[in-house]
Amino acid sequence: MVVTLQDLAEIVGVTKVTVSRALNSTEQVSPEILRWVQAAVRATGYVPNLVAGSLT
Repeated sequence: MVVTLQDLAEIVGVTKVTVSRALNSTEQVSPEILRWVQAAVRATGYVPNLVAGSLT
């Protein structure tokens, strides 16, 4: 199964935008949210979609 930003957002209880910020602009999220997102990434094995990331 491929884990998406939406999946991470649902696990952590935040929006996809918040997850994206935690992964790409860590200074824009609280340390607590950053820890939660990082824990969810480790737990799920999330791998960024490089094709989707290149669209922005």
